[in-house]
Amino acid sequence: MCGKEFDIWDEQENFCFEHKVGYGSIHDGEQVSLNLCCDCFDKVIDIVAPMCQVNPLSEV
Repeated sequence: MCGKEFDIWDEQENFCFEHKVGYGSIHDGEQVSLNLCCDCFDKVIDIVAPMCQVNPLSEV
């Protein structure tokens, strides 16, 4: 997302999402490939989590 070269921490965490979009979306048939560094992952979660009806975050 930010374009930085991944460091050891980014490689270790491996925040990646790959999915072929099926029907029911404006992105039908597209392939989503998203690889995030640790900082970008935090930014995305800080935006998305409050939008969710069920909190996607939990302590393990």
